[in-house]
Amino acid sequence: MLFSDGTIYHVEFQAKNLSKMPARMHEYAHLIDKYKKHYRVGGEIKSLNQKVVYVGPGANTMDSPYHRWGTTHEFESFGITSKFDHELHRRLMSSGEPHDWIIALLLVQEKDFQEGFVAKIAGRLNAVRGIDEEHVASARILLLIAGILRNVSQGTMNEVESMLRANIGDSSLLSQFYDAGANEQAVDVLLDSIERGLGELNIFFTTPQRNYIATFDVDALSYLNLLAIRRDYDALQNLVTPPTPKLGLTRNGLDG
Repeated sequence: MLFSDGTIYHVEFQAKNLSKMPARMHEYAHLIDKYKKHYRVGGEIKSLNQKVVYVGPGANTMDSPYHRWGTTHEFESFGITSKFDHELHRRLMSSGEPHDWIIALLLVQEKDFQEGFVAKIAGRLNAVRGIDEEHVASARILLLIAGILRNVSQGTMNEVESMLRANIGDSSLLSQFYDAGANEQAVDVLLDSIERGLGELNIFFTTPQRNYIATFDVDALSYLNLLAIRRDYDALQNLVTPPTPKLGLTRNGLDG
């Protein structure tokens, strides 16, 4: 996020299309408004400008606006290659900031993309001097991720990885991102497994319960799974039901 001239600019970079992204942006807007006084931005906040920038393969499908129960929330959503501009690309590539080179790589339209671009940036990263080593290490990892996002062949990726001698553990920040992503995937897989198991018993979560459970971490879901195995339905209901409103776990379908 960035604050300038009375506006908070909130940018989300996404490497994969998420169907829940519109709802997530709506939630982020609420949280930004709720905690805006804690930002100490030093001026009056007049507006919020939100953007989702898709950097993954294929077309962006995370459409704005978000519509739900009479609520409409607007944000801009676009694929990064749609913003390609020759002058912008030149400025990014001539920058002294290694992360700008990687943005330039992601910006190139698919019809003009060449795998040699990745190797060229890898060479520049090896030659860079006068920049904090952890910062450069993060750029090395990001370049490998960018190569994967641009569907670079395995042969070229092996060559680039060898050039960079990079490991995700070289960057504490990137390690946190990696761990967070792995945890999110584990939560999705575990929740799906639990729901299928309860479905065999004709027990289903209501929509508010499902949304509430989606906020659980792996430990909470593991406990939920244990309760399901024990068939301790009272404890299960207490665990999965949001504090308000009070909604009960149902057999043979969803309740209102």
